[in-house]
Amino acid sequence: ASASSLSAPTSVTAVQASATTVQVSWTSPASQLAGARYTVTRTSGPGATTVVCTAVATTSCTDTGLTAGSTYGWSVVAVIGTNWRSTASTASASILGVTTTSLASGNVGSAYSQTLAAVGGTGAYTWSLTAGTLPTGITLAPSTGVLSGTPTIGGTFSGLQFTVTDGVGRTATSASLSLVIGKTAQTITVSAAPTDRKSTRLN
Repeated sequence: ASASSLSAPTSVTAVQASATTVQVSWTSPASQLAGARYTVTRTSGPGATTVVCTAVATTSCTDTGLTAGSTYGWSVVAVIGTNWRSTASTASASILGVTTTSLASGNVGSAYSQTLAAVGGTGAYTWSLTAGTLPTGITLAPSTGVLSGTPTIGGTFSGLQFTVTDGVGRTATSASLSLVIGKTAQTITVSAAPTDRKSTRLN
């Protein structure tokens, strides 16, 4: 066998299988040499260069312990023994996660708007507030993740956590966030005291 005669795997895909796992799948070409196996390596993202599966005879491999909100890449090569390797075929996937790490501040009586963000998952997102209480006047749109409205009370609203659900029911929750709403600035008008005028009699 030689490296040039080994066929690279085709139709490589990477699909999130659970909150922390991705299944990498591929097709073994009909022209593949007898005895060929496949090795899968995580090539990008946290823990890059990790060999996930070594010389497996199957056409799928599960990578575990992945981090929400991170994007990963994988390469799949055909191997025979320790000396022969095909060219690599690649795939990538993002693990469902909320990427919003802070909330913009606002002011009482002023329109507020911020869109929550996420990556990964399958299908459309649905958002919900799962911890904490939003300021009066601010609401969350479940279908868009937009926080909007006109706050009517000031203060620091801590412990806010938002959960995103993808189209197949997987969920991810944000870190604990705080929303600071400043009070309306008050304008104080100071009037000058009347001038005390004294009259002088001329003789």
